[in-house]
Amino acid sequence: MNRSLWIIAATISIGLAVGAAEPVPALVSAAEQWLSYRTGDGVERLVGRTPGQSFRLTATKPEGVALPKLQAADPLFGQWKSPAAKGGGLWMALDRSQPGKPYDRLYIDTNANGSLADEEPISPANNISAPQFQNMTFPPVKLLLTGPDGPVAYHLGVGVQLFAGQGRAVTVAACWYEGNITVNGRQTRCILADANANGVFNDASKDSAQADRIRLLDLPAPFAVGRVGKFIQADGKLWRLTAAPDGACVEIAPAADARLVRVTVPKSISRLSVAGDNGLLLVEPAEGVVQLPAGRYRLNHWEARKKDAAGVEWQIVANVLDPEHAEIDLAGGPGPAAGNAAALDIGEPLTSICGHSASGQTHAFSNPCLRGRRNETIFLTRQGQQPPPPTLLIVNADKTYEKRHSFEYG
Repeated sequence: MNRSLWIIAATISIGLAVGAAEPVPALVSAAEQWLSYRTGDGVERLVGRTPGQSFRLTATKPEGVALPKLQAADPLFGQWKSPAAKGGGLWMALDRSQPGKPYDRLYIDTNANGSLADEEPISPANNISAPQFQNMTFPPVKLLLTGPDGPVAYHLGVGVQLFAGQGRAVTVAACWYEGNITVNGRQTRCILADANANGVFNDASKDSAQADRIRLLDLPAPFAVGRVGKFIQADGKLWRLTAAPDGACVEIAPAADARLVRVTVPKSISRLSVAGDNGLLLVEPAEGVVQLPAGRYRLNHWEARKKDAAGVEWQIVANVLDPEHAEIDLAGGPGPAAGNAAALDIGEPLTSICGHSASGQTHAFSNPCLRGRRNETIFLTRQGQQPPPPTLLIVNADKTYEKRHSFEYG
């Protein structure tokens, strides 16, 4: 598109600066709804953390790339990866304006023609230099990438870090798309951001660092910021989402034909989130049952609530940080609500863990924590407050030593 407790002893279970034209008026849902290009450094204020892209800078000159006259005897080179550029990326070169001085010039193939010889050097906006260390930030660089209808503008933020002869470039998107669209007959502000800074705006992935972001500001939703994928949740419903690779427009249509899988979880689970090619989905099971579109996911988190015998409510928030235990495959069959079922092993029991080290007759215990079935990190509250610190009961084999210790002070 062109556009110029759980109380536990071991393992237990109880029972920006911006600049752009005004957006095109919103169109109807399920049609292309156009967004306007914005530039500036405010992307993360709008959609949260955007990891961007980083890559090494080395002394190896790129083959077949014409170079400008470089002043440094030791220039550095690297390639920014983008599916919107010929050859899969754009080359850049880091140079010195004077031999022996700190690096202070950046060449980048802004017109994507495979040459650096026709580029002007870019000076850093900030340049911190010390022996064996240098940190530079460059003003946003305007690139011309390949879109379906011709060249497409894209602004890239570039930083360079050098330490002990090793170099790395860190890039972030210094642009996004924004505009009014209509969903379910209601107008909302839509923001579309290239979170992995690769020049396209429709990347879907289980890896949050590789998934682009979409935000609907004015509609009730289970979360403020979603990830680009096949689906999006808005106004209490599931919708099909199509984002243009160049970011210029989105399509949002009813998802009545989605193939759904019936997923069962423990009845104490009040909320969970999963992410994949289908997007980021946050759901609230009813009596231990929820339906999700068929597909492969990464389990992000789950929450559970339960009352103990005294009527005190405990809440668990579990974050799944171990990729090895996060994979979920919901196969799904033909047609909507095909009747396929899956059980998700989350919730109780939890495991209590603490570190231990010994030196002679001295034993040290540290870092008490809780883990879930999938090695989740656990945050536990009691009536909305942090519970008392855990205790450690130590008993020897003949029970001549039996003492309970507190972790209150470590």
